[in-house]
Amino acid sequence: MLEMPAPGVLRVRGRGPSLAYADIRAMTERLLSESVDRTLSEVVFDFTHIRRIDAPWTPVVAQLLAFSRCSAADCRITSLHGQPAAIIGLLLNDGACRKLLTIEDLPSVRAHPV
Repeated sequence: MLEMPAPGVLRVRGRGPSLAYADIRAMTERLLSESVDRTLSEVVFDFTHIRRIDAPWTPVVAQLLAFSRCSAADCRITSLHGQPAAIIGLLLNDGACRKLLTIEDLPSVRAHPV
């Protein structure tokens, strides 16, 4: 679902409990091919309703990162919780990724004792 909560801001919100690679790829490719992001200051990927990212996880997260690299708009992920927060925290919790994609609500990744 797409919403424009404020001028220049596009919110991309999943409807179902899961997020699959095909879904996020279709959405991001459509936004880029139609140059929708060129008229926006910010694109927000809202994970409020997403309870899980379907396996394989890496392509889903890589697609979000690839979109943020190609987009003219600032990109951010919000309302992370549960399994999606753990996956995104594991795969994108470094400085280079965080410069491309603002990630809100990300729990800290804790090292396990050896």
